[in-house]
Amino acid sequence: MFAPDAGSSNPTDFLKHLQDAVQIKAGGTTAIFNSIPAKSVLIINDLELWWDRNTGGFAVIDEIVRLINTFSDDCLFIINANTHSYHLLSQLKPIDEVFIGVIECEPFAAEDLQNAILLRHQSTGLQFVFNQEIEDSMFRVKLARLFNRFFNFSSGNIGFALRSWISHVEKAEKERLILRQPERPSAAAFDALKPEWAYWLFQIVLHKHLSVPRLTRLFNGSPQDTEEMLLTLRRAGLVVVNHGAWEINPFIYPFLVEKLQEMELL
Repeated sequence: MFAPDAGSSNPTDFLKHLQDAVQIKAGGTTAIFNSIPAKSVLIINDLELWWDRNTGGFAVIDEIVRLINTFSDDCLFIINANTHSYHLLSQLKPIDEVFIGVIECEPFAAEDLQNAILLRHQSTGLQFVFNQEIEDSMFRVKLARLFNRFFNFSSGNIGFALRSWISHVEKAEKERLILRQPERPSAAAFDALKPEWAYWLFQIVLHKHLSVPRLTRLFNGSPQDTEEMLLTLRRAGLVVVNHGAWEINPFIYPFLVEKLQEMELL
């Protein structure tokens, strides 16, 4: 099941999305789990979208814990979450205690990145050219060297690597894509990051997507102040908005996370 695009800590929203996921439109959460077949599997995506650090902000988390404690003999719960958000949440709530285990996804190896990127690239029917060499004529060593650069650029993050492949297409010619060499940007670009900006960005990293009302509650401010800050961050190229939900600009996400870690916010 998925959360609303902008997230929610409201149990009513959780119930609605649970009903949509299992296609049972009536009854509360307990009635739903009493109705679904035994040995079912429920995947709850993006746990970070279901809580916030505010009054009543853990209501959905508490409900999920209750459901696991009550129905885990008959239903397997698989929950995924942003690593940074989960580590903080587990310090605030004893959520670790209800799980059989926690699996942290490791970065992709360079070879796995190469296979994933080429699989998507080859579906276009186009050839790529790098350093004036066309794809089909590149030796395997040179090809591996190119994808090692993408690995270093993305730190093994598959989503970011796929986006960075597109962002490094310098131009498109007939049946060919001209690639430029991937180079990690200088960390100095974030040295001027204001502490206030950094704390806002930290909250958005924690929760993946945030709406203006949720951010306003988190910062105990006014909607106008929230919108002004978001517009400032967007002008700086740090955040983007999709369907009313604000998120970190995906093309700088890993570099910004590194900076926030350096600042000991993450």
